[in-house]
Amino acid sequence: MGEEVNVVIDKLCEKIGVAADVLVPEMAKYYIAKDIMTIIISAVIVIASVIIGIKAWAYDAKLRAEDPYYDVYLHWLVPLTFGGIAFLILLITANELVGWIASPTAATVHGILHMLGD
Repeated sequence: MGEEVNVVIDKLCEKIGVAADVLVPEMAKYYIAKDIMTIIISAVIVIASVIIGIKAWAYDAKLRAEDPYYDVYLHWLVPLTFGGIAFLILLITANELVGWIASPTAATVHGILHMLGD
């Protein structure tokens, strides 16, 4: 299996015109930078969603105090749902980032095999 992977990597490198020894560090740099940006964007969305959700919850609490039959939770539930989804994306991306940092070579081979359809 190892020989086959090396042959695939060498053929892929020939097609794109990059030396195989340059491919791993370059892919690692690219995916680390991409994962860091995804984490930053997800964190901003999570923080904004929590702030909006808390403010909307406070607004709903004020309306419920004025009208005991007021029972709309969408004002704060929607932003917190978006925040929850962004938090899951953040966790998944952080997991991928750790893989790239821990072993760029293994992550590159895994990425190439994934691109080729295993």
